[in-house]
Amino acid sequence: MPDEVLSDGFAISARPVGTHAILVAILGELDIQTAPQARTFLAHATATTPRHLILDLTGVRFLASAGSRY
Repeated sequence: MPDEVLSDGFAISARPVGTHAILVAILGELDIQTAPQARTFLAHATATTPRHLILDLTGVRFLASAGSRY
């Protein structure tokens, strides 16, 4: 499971939930600068093919269109 990634108020982390799901939490702004980090993180987090991916976006203060395309 990938570790948490932090940069300039942006944080993303993953943890297992049960045996077939992972929870990915994103904090801060998800925009053109942080979307590539999120995309890479999600690719690594889902590399083991979990059946379910749960995205927790409650900590996202700003979501730009670039952040919604990952």
